[in-house]
Amino acid sequence: MTDSFKIDAEHPWPWLDAFPEYAEQFFNGRDDEKAALFRCVLSAPVTVLFGKSGLGKSSLLQAGLFPQLRGERLLPIYMRLLHDPNAADLSAQLAKRFSEEIHKSHTAAASPPLHYRYRQNQEDEDAEPIILTDDLWADLHRNDIELVDETGKRWQPVFVLDQFEEIFTLGGQNPNRQTHCFYQLGDLLENRIPKALAERLNEDDELFDQLNPDSQPYRFLLSLREDYLPDLEEWSELIPRLSPNRFRLLPMTAPQAIAAVQKTGGELVTPQDAENIVEYLSANQTAGQQKRRGVTQIEPALLGLMCAGLNEDRLRSQTKQLKTDNLTQQGGLIVERFYDQAFADLPASVRDFVEQHLITSDGVRLAYPVRSMETEKRATAAQLNTLVDKRLLRRESLEEGDRIELVHDRLAQVALVRRRESAQRRETQIQQKKRLRLLVGFAGLLLLVTIFAAYMWQAESKAKQAWMEATATRLAIEGSSITSGLRQGSTLTGLFKVLAGHRLARSANIGEALLDEVLQTEYLKFKQSAYSRELKSPAVSVAYSPDGKLILSGGLDNMLRLWNADTGEPVGQPLTGHSDEIYSVAFSPDGRRFVSGSKDRTLRLWNTDTGRPIGEPLTGHSVDVYSVAFSPDGKRIVSGSKDHTLRLWNADNGQSIGQALTGHSDSVNCVAFSPDGKRIVSGSSDNTLRLWNVDSRQPIGEPLTGHSGSVNSVAFSPDGKRIVSASSDNTLRLWNADNNQPMGHPLTGLSDSINSVAFSPDGQRIVSGGSNNILRLWDAANGRPIGQPLTGHSERVSSVAFSPNGKHIVSGSADNTIRIWPVFEAWADELCKKLDRNMSHKEWREWVSPDIDYIEQCPGLPVPPDQADEQAKDTSQAHIE
Repeated sequence: MTDSFKIDAEHPWPWLDAFPEYAEQFFNGRDDEKAALFRCVLSAPVTVLFGKSGLGKSSLLQAGLFPQLRGERLLPIYMRLLHDPNAADLSAQLAKRFSEEIHKSHTAAASPPLHYRYRQNQEDEDAEPIILTDDLWADLHRNDIELVDETGKRWQPVFVLDQFEEIFTLGGQNPNRQTHCFYQLGDLLENRIPKALAERLNEDDELFDQLNPDSQPYRFLLSLREDYLPDLEEWSELIPRLSPNRFRLLPMTAPQAIAAVQKTGGELVTPQDAENIVEYLSANQTAGQQKRRGVTQIEPALLGLMCAGLNEDRLRSQTKQLKTDNLTQQGGLIVERFYDQAFADLPASVRDFVEQHLITSDGVRLAYPVRSMETEKRATAAQLNTLVDKRLLRRESLEEGDRIELVHDRLAQVALVRRRESAQRRETQIQQKKRLRLLVGFAGLLLLVTIFAAYMWQAESKAKQAWMEATATRLAIEGSSITSGLRQGSTLTGLFKVLAGHRLARSANIGEALLDEVLQTEYLKFKQSAYSRELKSPAVSVAYSPDGKLILSGGLDNMLRLWNADTGEPVGQPLTGHSDEIYSVAFSPDGRRFVSGSKDRTLRLWNTDTGRPIGEPLTGHSVDVYSVAFSPDGKRIVSGSKDHTLRLWNADNGQSIGQALTGHSDSVNCVAFSPDGKRIVSGSSDNTLRLWNVDSRQPIGEPLTGHSGSVNSVAFSPDGKRIVSASSDNTLRLWNADNNQPMGHPLTGLSDSINSVAFSPDGQRIVSGGSNNILRLWDAANGRPIGQPLTGHSERVSSVAFSPNGKHIVSGSADNTIRIWPVFEAWADELCKKLDRNMSHKEWREWVSPDIDYIEQCPGLPVPPDQADEQAKDTSQAHIE
């Protein structure tokens, strides 16, 4: 929780931070514990509060106990002791905080203004001002002064030392200082006159008369993790009052947790929401965590984390209440987000340590010795404490030494996923490097073999095409090897060769995925996405206008937005008209209109120029409209719905055309027209695709089967010969649009549901976006992935679309952003921005071929004359470096 975070009715949960005192009304579910702890404090001068990490001890103190103390004129002095070598001793730290709290009472509303006054001569204006010293024991026992409020009523301080276990963890690094702290603390708790003060009293009768050593007008409360109780016991002989008056804090029971969610959330949650949250947390704990003497237990830290995450989602979507109907997915995302944010500002090695050593191969938590961690230099003590403070790890003291572990099994599952993702990335990089080394060695051989084969075919055109492809491939491999340091040469030379290979392939219409992969590798050295734009809710659907100038987005806030595709700036105000979440958007072929489909069961047509609705909503579906699409001639619209049907609409008057198209046995999630407008393809939660005749509105052939999960997205290739489908079974499939048969094997390699898919305008590439938060590029000819995934989204990708020129992709995500990604030709354009010239003709002849006509690598940049080659090399290299 940041310093600017304010707990209020709209933000009633402070994530994993403690509830502060001012948020007393939002701290609920612990009424019995508040009363019991209060009784302990009143019954004895010293109280010890203990419990496991994550149970909310700090919240119980600040928001539960402190308001009650003030009601009995007991002033809470809350602090964590400092243990660094330069810190003041314990007595001085306590005295300073005591003075600060008295001063604070004059500005804070929690308690009335307090001050010290003389017991005698209260009206004497000539009395000396009362100045407290660092000798806390002496000041607290003075019999000539008293702490009072503005009405003259007496108050007593209660010193609350939170996270007292740090005297063993941090303080234990300096045993002498630690011992001194305990002796000072013992004098205060046991009401013993400190040795130094006793020596002064023997010589100073006036000082002796000022003190009342028999009184104890103060109290102490120590709060610590229960795994440090054995360490505390070692000091009980010196300080006997550490033992008798203790209070143990346990996890919440299920009824307590439900009451806490309801009372804290107020109008933000329903009783059913509270039960759903507690049931989810209970189901995702281990059996040992769930039950204690047959009673279900809930860890308050995770309860607060879950509620805060759900509330953040609510604020983003601008809804009135938390949504708990999909906690299986939502809950995981919240915990994942928390896990990832815990490592912010920490080295990657710390994250690697957690993911490699604190879980088993199947994601079970492991405890790791702190001593081994420090000896092996896997992480520093400060880094470890950071993760403990952020509640990602807990530290446990055992006889054989301290151990650390993840605080919850759900976090262990997230760590397992992240470990596998890291391993996959490393393996991909290793394989790419191996592949590049092999290709470097075989590049020359490839060229000779290809030429030989071409001549053997005795086909001049094929020979030339093969020659061009081999040369382009050679240039890409050589260039990438140079920029990667695997081959001698300047970065300038490497980029020239990569770009020359790309331009040569484009001029010869060569669709080689390897060339795109090399181009992407070079581009990613500079940047990832062109821009990202924040929304107030998840972006469910995105689309490019036919001229590529606008982007349209629709989301869970019931609004549509238009964006300038070049700058990413919003065009006009958000468009309102739907009364519920928007699931799908599409532009008309001429770009003058667009259509939207919503959870409110309607479609709406809009004027692109004015942003206003055209006519009344299109009604006919009985439940949510999941997908919409315009026909290529702009005269019809097709929609797919949760009601298992498709509907055709007249795009001019908004009237339904005939009866609904029936055939699917579950929700119709996606629809698309063929390029000639004669057919429609639909995908459904019944795991099938169907083709439909537009004129007859009848199915064409049998359903297309093969997916084992819901079909979430479909698209026709630009030539209408193929269909691509994306599914919750983590695969893409290509289909022959003429005979409804699958083409080749499924496109695999993704770790989660694929939510959206699109063909590039030339039909050679495919882009997909999924619940693993990434976009993937694919070669449409062979189904192989191209290059690295496009990463940047922090939550699932809901929608993807190519720009009309194929240079960019737009994506919408549940992380409340849309992103624009340069691809293919745009990668080359971005690389050209690093250069100030093209190859010279001489360089082309030497590096490419004297038999291939010169092609500018970067149109618009100068081509130096051959005699200026050496000077151009020097100045260009300086420019790129």
